[in-house]
Formats: sequence, C-alpha cells, structure tokens
Amino acid sequence: MRAVFYTESREEYQMLSGKLLEEIPDAQLHYMEQDGYFHFWDSGMIVVALDGARGMETVLECSSRYPQAMIVWVTDDEYFARMAIRRHIFDFIPRPLSEERFSETVRNAAVQWGWKTGRRPLLEQE
Repeated sequence: MRAVFYTESREEYQMLSGKLLEEIPDAQLHYMEQDGYFHFWDSGMIVVALDGARGMETVLECSSRYPQAMIVWVTDDEYFARMAIRRHIFDFIPRPLSEERFSETVRNAAVQWGWKTGRRPLLEQE
C-alpha cells in the first residue's frame, strides 16, 4: 500500500508516518513538499495535514483525481471538515492531533481495504 502525506511540518510527517508504519509495516510512504504546486501520487491512502482553505483545496483535488483513495484530513477547521466529509473522504481528525486517533483511523482503513497490518488478531495475542 502506498501512502502520501501532505503537510507543512516535517515533525508531523515523522509522527504520522511512524504511526502508519506501526499499523501497516510494508507501506510505501511519500512526503509531499508544500511548495505552492500540487504534486500527486496514485495512492491507497492520502493524508492531508493542512488547515483551512489550503487543506480543503488539497482534499478536493485529491478526491477528484483519486476517488478510490482513502483520504484522511487532519485540520483545525470543522467547517471545512464538514464540507470534505460530504465529498466522501474516509475520515477527518480534528486538531490537536491525537496519535492514538490517527492509529485508529489507519487500522479502520486497513480492515476496510484488506491491507496487511502489523497487529495480530486478538485470539493470537492471548
């Protein structure tokens, strides 16, 4: 599974990518620089960690180019997030960002798409 991250913060990318790799160890990760241009990759999951109109624009562009991708939007703007949900993104996570909440979203996406996760089934953990 390929995952693409749109964020302005390298630290946020490091945290998000680390959490995603904990859940889906064989994922291929790509960081997209925010240089004023759209750079797109065909991916199974697209994580947009941008606030406001810039985040909304990126989410809308990604959802129109890759309607099959699971788009997760991390934002501090609930108004824009509600609009994105109407566009059928997979999930939005309000700021302040919770690492556990992001991990939960990745687990849900993995189950829905049948991606191999790093977690063992509950019966094997006992």
